[in-house]
Amino acid sequence: SCHCNRVRYAILCEEPVEAKFCHCNDCHKLFGSPAQWTAMLAKTDVHFTSGVDNLAFYHLPDQTHEHKVPCKAACRTCRSPVMDEGRKMLVIYPALIDFDDCEGRRTTDDGKILTAEEGRQKFFPTCHIFYEQRVDDYVDGKPKYRRHKEDGETMPERGGLKYGMGATA
Repeated sequence: SCHCNRVRYAILCEEPVEAKFCHCNDCHKLFGSPAQWTAMLAKTDVHFTSGVDNLAFYHLPDQTHEHKVPCKAACRTCRSPVMDEGRKMLVIYPALIDFDDCEGRRTTDDGKILTAEEGRQKFFPTCHIFYEQRVDDYVDGKPKYRRHKEDGETMPERGGLKYGMGATA
């Protein structure tokens, strides 16, 4: 849910299509943080249980408040970012998921009941994207992609910072 709990949703799948840390400059500006934890889900795997009418939309390419995909959505009341909406997929922010509230209610495809920690682990990032725009090094053994994962170009975990704490002049 968002910070004020007006916008709430249920996740209808066991795990996301993919989860990543994004270090792009847009995330820096929009979220005020050095990286954003994201999870990609099919639209059919997310059901808004309340507050869908309380969503405010932002179409980044045009910098307008239209509900035109791709777009970003936030709660109108507390302004928490809620998701990025594409044509068939949503990018949600796992930090908004109350995994403790889901404990004992989420199950795997084979019927195993998940603990809160097991549910959280299913959404944990497997890689970093836009790593060339990071503000610090993340030494965690996960692949670091210069831009999108699909581009395939990886980077070392350390060195070459353009911005941030370890940047060289």
